[in-house]
Amino acid sequence: MTVDQIASRRVGKTNTVDAAQRALNLSQRARTASWVVYVNPDEYPGGCIARLFKNLDPTDVVITGDCISRVRVLLAMNYPNLQCFPRPNDKFIPEVWY
Repeated sequence: MTVDQIASRRVGKTNTVDAAQRALNLSQRARTASWVVYVNPDEYPGGCIARLFKNLDPTDVVITGDCISRVRVLLAMNYPNLQCFPRPNDKFIPEVWY
């Protein structure tokens, strides 16, 4: 079902475009937070961190672990609705979670 179909079901035939735009804006805002996983960063040598980003800006919120597996487990346990997106060509940022 498309955003237009969802919007037209909710509001009928009037204001379908406005409702669809609002639905699209809400879905985009919901995806503005992400966790970027770093391997062996300067602030945690020999380990891994996941840093929370909001609207492409880094925050001070981090999850730390001695290995990437531990960080993955903590992200999956605490944020079960997130999906992991691997970055196979980047050895310092191997994945991002949305």
